[in-house]
Amino acid sequence: MVKSYFALFFAVLLLSGIVFAKSEINIDILENKAYIDYTLPFSSSFEMNLPDFDKLIYIKFLPSDINYLLNDNKLRVNTSMPGVLVLKYQSTSFLDNKGFYDKTLDFDISQTTTININSDKNISMINTLELNNNAYSLEVNEDTTLHILIDKDPFSWQNIAIIIFCFVLIIIIALSLIRNKLKNKEKKEELYLDDNQQKVYDLVKTKKGITQQVIADTLNIRKSHMSKILNKMERNSLIERKKVGKVNKIILAEKKPN
Repeated sequence: MVKSYFALFFAVLLLSGIVFAKSEINIDILENKAYIDYTLPFSSSFEMNLPDFDKLIYIKFLPSDINYLLNDNKLRVNTSMPGVLVLKYQSTSFLDNKGFYDKTLDFDISQTTTININSDKNISMINTLELNNNAYSLEVNEDTTLHILIDKDPFSWQNIAIIIFCFVLIIIIALSLIRNKLKNKEKKEELYLDDNQQKVYDLVKTKKGITQQVIADTLNIRKSHMSKILNKMERNSLIERKKVGKVNKIILAEKKPN
């Protein structure tokens, strides 16, 4: 008989623990998005409007065989046993302000609730409470609004390294383009025929195997200057000097200019 009373007593304690258990809200802020887990114990059938935290990822009951009906944003639960409702949300990105990210979340609290906030960045303020931490917990027993300010994430070394790499790559590409442009320009300048070079080229083309002296006499160009003209034209693969006996004959190079 005594054992029966003890069993009944412990059953009541267990049931009371479920009925009067605190609800819990866990807010995990990752990459400027809030993932919200809302755990709500209940003791019997009930109706409630689901919190509006943007995107509902899933709704789950413990035990899983509890009957429920979800119509729009209104939840109706039919049960004769206690259980736990778990809601998981993904909130939208935080607003992008000058020095921080901020988000306002409204909670409809039906019983004493513990709210745990964890962030991958520093939490600077919750409502009017200034913080300098990545985590904070508070207990509320009425509807509440949380205005959360998150410090902006400064440039990480990884981001800086990527930016430097891209900048260096842009400089290398730009220098390569400039270098190629200058080379093309120099090439064009080298292949450009001035008046004397054009006359020499036309004369050599007309009279194959002509000598340097004949070219100089025909065009009335000094011997020293004639040598400079022919040297430059030979470097640019316009003409060739071909030794015939003791005399150099001037002929067109096999590689013709474009």
